[in-house]
Amino acid sequence: MRLRISKSLFQIQMAEEIFYHNLHNWRDDLTIKGNLVLFPTSKVSISHITLKFVGRILLTEEYQKFEKILIEKSWDFISQEGSSCTFGPQPHSFGFLFEFPGDLPESLETSDCKIEYLFYATAKTSLFRSNLKTSKKITICNFIGPILGVDCGTRRQGIYKDLIAYEVGIPALDFCRGDSFHVNFKFQLLQQHIQPRFIACGIRELVTYRMPLEETYTHKASEESWVVATVEPCKADETEQTLLVQVPISASKVQYSHQSDFVEISHFLYGQIQFPNVNVQISFPVLIARQKVLSRELPPFYEDSRSLPPSYQQTPTDSIKSRASRHLIRKPVITVVSKATKHSQRMSIPNHISTLIN
Repeated sequence: MRLRISKSLFQIQMAEEIFYHNLHNWRDDLTIKGNLVLFPTSKVSISHITLKFVGRILLTEEYQKFEKILIEKSWDFISQEGSSCTFGPQPHSFGFLFEFPGDLPESLETSDCKIEYLFYATAKTSLFRSNLKTSKKITICNFIGPILGVDCGTRRQGIYKDLIAYEVGIPALDFCRGDSFHVNFKFQLLQQHIQPRFIACGIRELVTYRMPLEETYTHKASEESWVVATVEPCKADETEQTLLVQVPISASKVQYSHQSDFVEISHFLYGQIQFPNVNVQISFPVLIARQKVLSRELPPFYEDSRSLPPSYQQTPTDSIKSRASRHLIRKPVITVVSKATKHSQRMSIPNHISTLIN
């Protein structure tokens, strides 16, 4: 029994629609290939069959707008000036293949920015028939492990003002939408006259847009918001507590981590142990990824690689003081490259978690 097609088939067919750069060679080119398939219901005369691939970015911020073509490539499969080719009612396939440059930004869609890559195909027919048109959108993804830099430990530990020895641990540095994970707090009070009040943790998202408005000027705008946060009172006589963090599923709640010349989306997990008039604060740079890309067996982070984790057994005060200066907390930093100057700048992310529990 033959399959009856009521409408001519004109399609861009590919084995996959999401393309990932290799983790260890994330600047290498990607090979993208597929077929443009024509299956007419009856004989049809066609003078041109063309395929175009376009990548573009669109940035909008208040009354300003920036649009740029990132890549453009075209194929002419049939080009008959003044004549045409006749295709019968059977499948006809036109293959294409090209190398997608590894330095182009990955796909992205936020309220103010869109980076997209699309195929467009057109088959020009006779005057008495409508042209055939089709399009297909593909998604380009980068493994962005290198954005984390050197602060890649899954634990923070140290001694704070001779008051508390602490350790805060998370299971990984990369998470997906919908993931649940635990943040583990361990602490030992070094002075008996104070007691912790609350523990808290949360994920904060920083979005930075860089919009080239002139050849020598780039407009920069940033937005920062809590993705998720949780607070619990400290339990009496407890030296270990765990908080559950649930990463939202919706794209309106959390974006994927992203880094390009035009947009940077960074995520930081903050943790805090609050005492009366004193807050112990730590932070981890983390990724919100499309899929897991980093090892879950990462070493703890120390400011001084020669230092050892603090003991949670009772320790003489003099010994504690001698180690206190070694366990410093490093604020998370990201590198921002200004297109106008091409100079790297360091930008600290302010910690606002205290607003949750004050």
